Amino acid sequence: MKKNIKFSASFIIIILLMLGYYVARAEDGTTTAQAPVACTMDAKVCPDGSFVGRVAPDCEFAKCPEVKNIKTEDRFKSRLGEIKDKVNVNREETQQKREEFRGEVKDIRGELEKKREEHKVEMQGLLDEVKATREEHRAEFELKREETKLKIDEIKSKFKENFAKIKDENKKLIAETIVTKINDLNVRLTDQLKTKVDQIENVLISIESRISKAKSNDIDVSSSEALVVKAKTAIEAARTAITKQAGNTYSVSTADDTTLKAEMKKLRDAFTADMKVTREAVKSAHTAVRNVAVSLAQIPNIDDDSSNKVEDNSTNNQ
Repeated sequence: MKKNIKFSASFIIIILLMLGYYVARAEDGTTTAQAPVACTMDAKVCPDGSFVGRVAPDCEFAKCPEVKNIKTEDRFKSRLGEIKDKVNVNREETQQKREEFRGEVKDIRGELEKKREEHKVEMQGLLDEVKATREEHRAEFELKREETKLKIDEIKSKFKENFAKIKDENKKLIAETIVTKINDLNVRLTDQLKTKVDQIENVLISIESRISKAKSNDIDVSSSEALVVKAKTAIEAARTAITKQAGNTYSVSTADDTTLKAEMKKLRDAFTADMKVTREAVKSAHTAVRNVAVSLAQIPNIDDDSSNKVEDNSTNNQ
């Protein structure tokens, strides 16, 4: 009897222990279920283009919304077709704009080419005019030079007659040498000044070419053009002065031992004064041309070549 009671007590204890174990397990499960679960923040793309994230407690991706009656492949094909249509439209618009731009560039090039030809014609006319003027002055200058040679030969032939009253042969020889040197120096200096004026005029021609090109680019150069007129007038005055000086001769008509020195001084002073006037005329021409150059340099964008800009822009837009 006592043995059965011990068995029953042991059985009850075992049952109680098992109940306690299951109760503890149940409490642990409840605690675990109630604790928050943190899932990763990655997302999944659904067939309709939407996104779904992971959800607790298993952190599996949520179900995507159902897409009814539209297959994914058909949807992408439709979208791709829309993109292609837009691309084709943009391509046609771009091509049309490009053709319009090319047409504008062609018109501008034609206009620039026309202006270039007009510039060439204008410059050729200017060169022809300058050439004709130079030939005219050269002919007049050479004529004066021939007349001067005849006058100098006549002066030399009258040396003995003009210096007959001079008794000192050494003074007579010195006087003849001075007269000859002054006339020779006049020939040499007038030749040099004539060449100098031609060089000044060449500079003016170069400036006029720049002015003509600037006008073809619609740049206001009226102030410089007014100075060009003054420069041409100064060059013409310088040539006239040189030609006049080339026709001058210097001699002493009569002198004796007492008046020779004064007459020779008077001769040198006359030559110096005449040459100074001629040089001043050349200097005025040089100053006038320099004024044109300075005026032109002060004009904004005077040397801009719009044709080069058109070439660069057309290249960039092709």
